Amino acid sequence: SFETMERFDINDKINILLYIPVNKELELLKAISKIVWIKKDFGAFSIGAVFQKFAPGDQKRLRDWLLESIKKKKVENNYL
Repeated sequence: SFETMERFDINDKINILLYIPVNKELELLKAISKIVWIKKDFGAFSIGAVFQKFAPGDQKRLRDWLLESIKKKKVENNYL
């Protein structure tokens, strides 16, 4: 989900750019998404979207990054 001042409708298709930290840089991932829920909050909109199609290779890069993040979190929690 994300917040925006722009109004969208349920089922609108949008292009989403995700920036994920990899080492000391940011990698850009691109996805086409569909709006599935909208909540108005104090003049802004909270928007829920589902990924529908990624740029070539980006779905794997996102999955790998998420798995690595989970592994790091587990290691950190074991040392606390």
